[in-house]
Amino acid sequence: MKKNLYFIIILLVFFALSHLLNTAGGQNNEVNDLIMESFKQSITTLKSVSEQNPITVLIVFSLSFFILTVLYLPFTASAYVLFAGALFGFYKGVILFTFLLTLAYTCSFLLTRMIFYKFFKAKTKSKIQNIVKGFEKDGWIYLLSIRFSAIIPGVVVNTGMGITQIPTWQFYLVTQLGTLPHVIAYVYAGSKIEEIDNLNNIVSPNFFLLLIILALLPILLKMLSEYLIQFKRKFKKE
Repeated sequence: MKKNLYFIIILLVFFALSHLLNTAGGQNNEVNDLIMESFKQSITTLKSVSEQNPITVLIVFSLSFFILTVLYLPFTASAYVLFAGALFGFYKGVILFTFLLTLAYTCSFLLTRMIFYKFFKAKTKSKIQNIVKGFEKDGWIYLLSIRFSAIIPGVVVNTGMGITQIPTWQFYLVTQLGTLPHVIAYVYAGSKIEEIDNLNNIVSPNFFLLLIILALLPILLKMLSEYLIQFKRKFKKE
């Protein structure tokens, strides 16, 4: 129970820090306007190229994102998901990017496991390894919460999960589900990028609140199930 409460507190702290950073960054309107103008110009250029060579643009887009993500470059997805919406439209963009993102994250996860897992086991103390093992027991629940929250860069999550023994199929499915709300929201924003004047308008406060609820929901359900199991056992003894 304490482990779950600690995790909830950490999530809420990260959400608060993320909100403060976004608020502080949003006050610099000149920088935001410059970024949006540059982004829109890039979209216009890429759209014209895509009309002439759609297959080439699709291949370059997919391969470049995959390579940069597998090489642990953070914040790659944030830009690419907007480009996906702007270049391919909402429905095609969501289908393409949700599978591309999940595949790239899974390969990043497997690469970490191949390179660092044995090193981690050899160099870390048993106490730290016991903490990791305790995390592995319900690792998919914590991973789902983190994916829903999107407050920790994806490559950081992939690296952290790579030193655990969570099954690859479990990592893939949870990542696919956990990143889907963000993919849908940002692809939609990318498809309507001409109507957006400010970076802060890409995601609404209501969506931010939804992320908090989604992130906390798996942990709260886990805590509720544990409580019901304990209550049932206690009831049987009496």
